This record gives sequence, C-alpha cells and structure tokens, in this order.
Amino acid sequence: MDYCEGGEPAVHPWDVVRDLDEAKTYAWDTPIGDEEFLWTDLREYQMAEIRGATYGQPSFSAIKESLSGNLKIFTMLVRQRLDDCHRELLDDVVGDLYNCAFNRAVNGANGFFEQLFDAYRAGGWPCSWAGEISSGRLIVYFPK
Repeated sequence: MDYCEGGEPAVHPWDVVRDLDEAKTYAWDTPIGDEEFLWTDLREYQMAEIRGATYGQPSFSAIKESLSGNLKIFTMLVRQRLDDCHRELLDDVVGDLYNCAFNRAVNGANGFFEQLFDAYRAGGWPCSWAGEISSGRLIVYFPK
C-alpha cells in the first residue's frame, strides 16, 4: 500500500490526526509531557537508550554499518512512495524506519520503535505522543 493511500485500522492504540498541517505541528512544534520534549527529542531519547545497549558489543557495529550502507537506496525507495504533499516527511519517515530496524536488531520486535513500525505498517505517520512519556499514546497521522 502506498503511504498516501491511508487506511486506518478499525482497532488501534493510537490517537488519530487526519489533517497534515495539524500532524506537522504536532511533530515539529508541540511540546510533549512535563519534560516538554519535542517529538524529535523523544525519538532521539529512545534511540539513545538502544544505542547505549550496543556499546562494547562488536556484533552491533556490523549491523549498524549494514543499515547505514543501505540508507541511500532505502531513502530513494521511500521517496518514490510519497506523493508531493507528503515529501517533506521523507527525513522523518526514513529516520524512523532506520531506527525501527536498528531496534529490532537490538531488542527484537518490541518497545517504542515497534509501536512506530506498527503505525507505519498501517499506512500512518507517527507524528507525536499524547500524555506523559511513560504512560501516553502515540499520535498518528492518516491521510483523509
């Protein structure tokens, strides 16, 4: 399914946004929780924990190199799937999916990035978090 075709699942654990401008505001400008992280900060914080688990483990260096080596091709493939109205989401989508793959290599199919991956598989764009970081819900944009 193309990203822009959408198709929100009937049952999901997310707060849904249908307006792209509202989703971009959530993603890039709206503070989250008491920490007042932006969405980018929250994702980086989650990734720092995963990277921390890999320090001192040489086997993860090869995985990281493999993922990074394929990033250019992957970016091109994602770009082809996004229509013009969603092109500015490219860096976020590619970064998230890279982090999802790295998380799976380290933690298996669970954790914060697995929630993001589930939203992407459903045709959405995870754009923020509602509530406190420890107990909130993912906010996901689905095209109308």
